Amino acid sequence: MRQLFDGVAFMHEKNIVHRDLKLENILCVDDERIVISDFGFATQLQPGQKLRELLGTPGYLAPEMLKCQMYEDAEGYSVEVDDWALGVILYTLLAGCAPFYHRRQLIMLRMIQEAKYEFRAEQWSQITPDAKDLISRLLIVDVRKRFAAVQCLNHPWMRAVAITPKVSVIQREKVIEKRDYKKLWKYGIMMTRFFVRLTNIKALKLLVDRAALRKRPFRDRDVSSLFDKQAIFSDFWPEIC
Repeated sequence: MRQLFDGVAFMHEKNIVHRDLKLENILCVDDERIVISDFGFATQLQPGQKLRELLGTPGYLAPEMLKCQMYEDAEGYSVEVDDWALGVILYTLLAGCAPFYHRRQLIMLRMIQEAKYEFRAEQWSQITPDAKDLISRLLIVDVRKRFAAVQCLNHPWMRAVAITPKVSVIQREKVIEKRDYKKLWKYGIMMTRFFVRLTNIKALKLLVDRAALRKRPFRDRDVSSLFDKQAIFSDFWPEIC
């Protein structure tokens, strides 16, 4: 996480706003290094410049970006939208779920505008108070109170030293010996079946009318059931679980 925040702080130092920070755009080079990718929505700001375009991924959008689409007299937004996205990423990694989610997108966007999220006991009982405090300082509607990425680097949770246990060669050999070859074999079969199905997708018949589907996507139980029947993994995930 420190590498991610350090990278965003460097971008902001150069007046560059990413506008689409999310887990999918953080790539692992190896076990110790990450890179930030997909700068398609990024732009370099002029001094004092504010932006108004609605760009990004719904669950990571900052309140001030949504406000620009609702009110013509909205002030606009700047690099702080990336800091909000960092809070969403940190929450998601620690909790295993997004802070703002609802199957109805309008309700989800309202939750974002109000910064309405929770630290539920079943997900956060083992998480340190410092981590919760850092998230709370990022997911703030008022951009003047929101922590910047460079401030987060000096937060107690970021300063905590992570101790990486050393694994001896002998321990590694024992792990290899205990490897479940039966499960690996089943996994290989699953992947083979997956690619066979993938090559046959083009041969699938069109079971629904495209025009009708565009008008009422997934509102018909019959249509939903047809898609469920074509699910690639529906029948062989349990084999390796």
